[in-house]
Amino acid sequence: MSAFYSFLAVFGVLAVITVGLADDDIFTSKVLNDKEYYVGAFSKVNWYRAAQTCAAHGMTLASIESSAEYESLRNYLREKKLYGNQYWLSGTNLPASSDYVWLMSGTRLSYTKWATNPSTTANQCVRTNDNFLWVTGACTESHYFICSRPVEPACGVFGRCQFKYNPNVQL
Repeated sequence: MSAFYSFLAVFGVLAVITVGLADDDIFTSKVLNDKEYYVGAFSKVNWYRAAQTCAAHGMTLASIESSAEYESLRNYLREKKLYGNQYWLSGTNLPASSDYVWLMSGTRLSYTKWATNPSTTANQCVRTNDNFLWVTGACTESHYFICSRPVEPACGVFGRCQFKYNPNVQL
């Protein structure tokens, strides 16, 4: 018996409801290149709730770090008829109003796809517009969101992390 799972946000908790449709219609996550993505197009939430929801699923808000990643994700959204929505990404200027970073990794935005110059107003978060270009807005606005995680964990498939402190690394 095939099933379609639609997601419903109830009191901040995700509930799974089963409705009879084809398994191919199940929309959960997709691996594109070296990342797995989850598109939260079931409920509009603020940036903080979006980050919390991603974390609850072992993911972070997406950080788009290259033109290839941007094009793959944009094409996927078009294919799934999800293009034209506004989605939260992990970019923000919460640490310093003059500088946007991917908060989930702490690194500056090296690749960007701004629709207009980003705001220098404090406490802004990055989202996409209807054309999947980046804009800034108050983190308390409600939008859909995109989560991601690397296909291979940061510590490798065998969990062998080796961390070294480098004081010369510029964030």
